[in-house]
Amino acid sequence: MKNSQWIFLSYQLSDTLTAYKNGERIHIIQERSMDEGDPVNQSKISVNLHYGTHIDYPYHFLNNGLKSSDYEAPFFVLDKVKFVTLESVVETNLISIEDLVLPLKNTSNNIQCLIIKTGLCSYRYDDLYWSDNIGINKGVATFCKSLFPEIRFIGFDCMSVSAFHNSMLGREVHKEFFLNNILPIEDMDLNPLDSSSIIKQMIVAPFRVKNAEASPVTVFAKISQND
Repeated sequence: MKNSQWIFLSYQLSDTLTAYKNGERIHIIQERSMDEGDPVNQSKISVNLHYGTHIDYPYHFLNNGLKSSDYEAPFFVLDKVKFVTLESVVETNLISIEDLVLPLKNTSNNIQCLIIKTGLCSYRYDDLYWSDNIGINKGVATFCKSLFPEIRFIGFDCMSVSAFHNSMLGREVHKEFFLNNILPIEDMDLNPLDSSSIIKQMIVAPFRVKNAEASPVTVFAKISQND
């Protein structure tokens, strides 16, 4: 096994990223510029909290659900992470229980986070990424909770839990996540990982906005490779 290294598994926020359903992108405005004679460079941003790599909190779909401010710092530090590749689901547009049974077989039950690579991250800057985005099917969150009682997150390289062509199903699946106390990490950059990658540790660092229903996140992971 090769030496471990820390890498990013999240996208940098920029207007080159498309948004869900090709919605509004981030606006980055340079308010002051040293090239224009100002004493400093200074910028501001305007961004939807569901833009780029982000997590949804229960309040997104449950009016009495937990919000960003209800989570303490240790919740976002993960020492037991399972990484799987499911590139065949690109053909079906939904990640289902059946896709996970074999990859999760014999996995320790103390997993805190499941990361799923579909391969769609290879198309992150193509229209295909948002117009044919893969979603998650009913039952997956409940299935994962039954296998891993301590699971906190399920992350994936798709724009949303909701498949573009089935947003009604996506709403129900979001609620299922939250009722099982699982947060989705949507739109992860899993390009650096392959089937031999092992995630030794992961930190999900949210953009801290008080009482929000979502947060853009920076994801750091300590990775090693099987020989």
